[in-house]
Amino acid sequence: MYAKRLSANDDNKNQPYFGTKADGLKVLNFIPVRGIRTHRNTAGTPSFVADMDFSWLGPDGAVYPAPRTKLILYPQYPEVRFSGFLDGSAVPYADLMKYDRTSSLPPRILFVGVTENNHVFGFVTLASSAIGQQFNTLTGLPQTGVLYETALGAPNQDRIDLCRELRRIHELGWINSCTLKRDDQGIWRRVPCRHRRCG
Repeated sequence: MYAKRLSANDDNKNQPYFGTKADGLKVLNFIPVRGIRTHRNTAGTPSFVADMDFSWLGPDGAVYPAPRTKLILYPQYPEVRFSGFLDGSAVPYADLMKYDRTSSLPPRILFVGVTENNHVFGFVTLASSAIGQQFNTLTGLPQTGVLYETALGAPNQDRIDLCRELRRIHELGWINSCTLKRDDQGIWRRVPCRHRRCG
């Protein structure tokens, strides 16, 4: 599960950003989407749209599908923005995410959970709520861009360590192929490898 502290202008008109140039748009690696299509606005500027299987969770646990939810990559900035999340949805707390030109929205926290079958669920609450206050007491949470990774239930430390190590390797970028070869003393050494079998 991930969490984002929402600013006053994070609403359905201004599209909260989930990734920026500064964090390398990594959000596209862990929020599942249903393919990517190209879109051009009226000025002809291209963007890339990724539809999501997204639903809101109500305070009582009821599910409110949001069928037009998507992530939009604006390459000219670049930014990934969360869009369409209220369109066609009957979520009861829509006012916490709805643009109002007469007033600013209060501090809120958006929680986003990804299931094993790649469905994404969202829940938003006031930062001053009991859940918001509990989240604000957590420290040392792993962070990717603007999103904090939070555990559900008892954390599995092995899984956390594995994910952190995989992220560390991913952030190294491209790694030259290599293989292991014994030296004259019989010690295995990593050496460059340029054959097709190399990894």
